[in-house]
Amino acid sequence: GIGADAAIAEARPRAGLIAGALTAAVDLAPDGELHWRSWGGIGLAAVQGPVEPLFAQLMTSFGASGLRARRFPDAAAMRWSKLVGNLVANSLSAILDLDAAAVYDDRGLYRLELRQLREALAVMRCLGLRPVRLPGANVAALALLLALPDAITRPILRRVVAGARGGKSPSLRRHVHERGGPSEAPWLNGAVVAAGARCGVPTPVNARLAELVEAVASDPERRAWFRGRADRLLEAMTAGEGVGPAR
Repeated sequence: GIGADAAIAEARPRAGLIAGALTAAVDLAPDGELHWRSWGGIGLAAVQGPVEPLFAQLMTSFGASGLRARRFPDAAAMRWSKLVGNLVANSLSAILDLDAAAVYDDRGLYRLELRQLREALAVMRCLGLRPVRLPGANVAALALLLALPDAITRPILRRVVAGARGGKSPSLRRHVHERGGPSEAPWLNGAVVAAGARCGVPTPVNARLAELVEAVASDPERRAWFRGRADRLLEAMTAGEGVGPAR
């Protein structure tokens, strides 16, 4: 995740460190067996230290298992591309307890989704990073699509997002409605907000979504209030400072 390498490097400044970005949708069965829900892959990038021998071993091992592995020259670009991919149909799905297709079927939710993603891409540009094509998740192509009119992008993204998840519910939705409690939203939407604040890019949509995910994760009544109600979410978004209407 964003910031993980800095924390590890501070604790172990001379250790070899490789960043990884897994894009395959997987499920862990009760018996401990791992099931692949859709074919993706894994991106790898050197962060620090003498890692070449380990790199070769990892690439060989992943390839032998059938998991596509690709090496990237820039760990930050790879990691931020994975974060943008993780944002897709995640927070909105968690707040409303809807699958990705239902999110993209609603015009207001779709436009809100686009604003969330465009904020993240604006932060990437400010950081001097370009989206990359991860194995099974072409975030570079996603960035190009987001520059096109909604009428063109919406049916394409709906089909791609549904297929990429292999029928698996988004991670934030599963956490909020199966476990509750603090979620990973502060490391997803929250990471966009923190980086935007450092480089002067406004991120009001990501900030409000991070707040609302944590609110529904910690409060069953809030979960029930928002469940399936796009109108209530859109109203709550406009109440956030600087967000404005989504429709």
